[in-house]
Amino acid sequence: MDPDFEARKQLLRKQAEARLARTTRPVDTLSVEEIKALIHDYQVHQIELELQNEELRQTQADLEESRVRYFELYDLAPVGYVTISESGLILEANLAASILLGMDRSALLKQPISRFIHKEDQDIYYLHRKKRFETGEPQECELRLVRLDGAVFWAHLAAAVARDTDGAPVCRVVINDITERKRASEILIQVQEEQFGNVFHESPIGIAVYTAQGMMRSMNKAFQAIYGIRDDRPIKGVSLYDDPYLSINARRSLLTGSTVREEVTFDCTHVVARKAYGTTKTGMLYLDVQITPFGLGSEGTVTGYMVQVQDISARKQAEEGQRVLSRQLILAHEDERRMISRELHDGVGQDLVTVKIGLDELGQRYPDASPGILEKIAAFSRLTGKAITDIRDLAYEQHPLGLEHFGFTQTIVQHVREFSDNTGIDLDLSLAGLDDLALGGDMDINLYRLIQEALRNIQKHAQAKHASIKVLKSFSNIILRIEDDGIGFVPVQRIASATREKRMGLRSMQERVKLLGGTMHIRSQPGKGTKVLVELPTEKEDA
Repeated sequence: MDPDFEARKQLLRKQAEARLARTTRPVDTLSVEEIKALIHDYQVHQIELELQNEELRQTQADLEESRVRYFELYDLAPVGYVTISESGLILEANLAASILLGMDRSALLKQPISRFIHKEDQDIYYLHRKKRFETGEPQECELRLVRLDGAVFWAHLAAAVARDTDGAPVCRVVINDITERKRASEILIQVQEEQFGNVFHESPIGIAVYTAQGMMRSMNKAFQAIYGIRDDRPIKGVSLYDDPYLSINARRSLLTGSTVREEVTFDCTHVVARKAYGTTKTGMLYLDVQITPFGLGSEGTVTGYMVQVQDISARKQAEEGQRVLSRQLILAHEDERRMISRELHDGVGQDLVTVKIGLDELGQRYPDASPGILEKIAAFSRLTGKAITDIRDLAYEQHPLGLEHFGFTQTIVQHVREFSDNTGIDLDLSLAGLDDLALGGDMDINLYRLIQEALRNIQKHAQAKHASIKVLKSFSNIILRIEDDGIGFVPVQRIASATREKRMGLRSMQERVKLLGGTMHIRSQPGKGTKVLVELPTEKEDA
């Protein structure tokens, strides 16, 4: 539950009790019937509150169950996950990280991550950490880590800045043991010196050597096992430059002698249908491929390539499972907000409406009462009316109930109209291709939240007079484009400063888009406004 909401609720209660103490009518002036009516009302409200409390507890239990599932997946991930504080202390670690570093998880906590970094690689990590917190962008590096028992291994660190529950900046780090990959790189030297022999063929990393023309010369057993190749003749007829599973940019980089590394999705079923590679496998393979040119000639030309391949399908499946659970947590949070919104609107809000009607009728029924009493009744009625408005605004902020009743299009049109009226910012809204599209699932609320957060950022920071929102369905994507004529900013600096100042506007939008499997691009310059482009896939995930 939102702590600010709890604080506001407590403050309102104290204010109400203070006013009640000043204006309470003495009990001895009430009739027996009035006292009985008051007692009855209190008993009814008590039962209502008990029922609401039971529903809140059930929602909390469901949310906790989702969190348990999330952390189980976190602990069982095949790669190491650690959370590091801004000062460099380990705050959290999963089982894989504990095994990699050779220390019990409880002992790892509060340990400086620098303790496990090889002394000769401390500068690499220092620059990696400095760039990470300065830019706020994800960073990667390769260095040597030292286990508790003194054993050294090569690791690939992929880190991103995030926020903990208190809003403090932390770093989420994924640790991959790449010792075998490094050993495979060493094999390159042995290949050049014609001493690779059994080392090349017995390496657990898939390795293949190609000529300068991109034709395969040899491959090891691991390479054959990864691709499911029994007969190497078909694959030896495929040029590395024409490999359809490498991106166009990767193939161009090969011609310039640059090292290429990218993740490749290998559709075995499609390969079998094309009768290429001679694979015996089926389904999808997710591969981490690195292509290194070697043996530069006297004129700087490439004399061959070494391709290293690792099957990362298990890691990809784990990451996808984590992403699905993260989306489930967002849905659980939205369900809780939806429940609170309904309770505020249909429960507390309706009760206050009843109270206001009663106060108005009381003033009309006793017109001959003293002016002081009539004024107090009118004041209470006005106060109750304001409370009704505040409750409805709060309920709408928690969850736009119109999504269930009227759908995304009408709800966002109303929200944009109200935003423009309240802020004075001229807004253009364009919706295309959504008339016959049922967003369903969590897409409608997530798309609504993205627009809501973008408009909030414009109101707080842009100093804009005009803004436009365009939402359209294009093939299998929903495209959201938001522009304003405000003061603009430098995106990298703004995100970095937002991280330092604990502001989560753009960051929360980026995280939500990432969990939905989409992309988000920000273009802005000082004095030239801001453009935000979001693309979200509309394919429904498997249940």
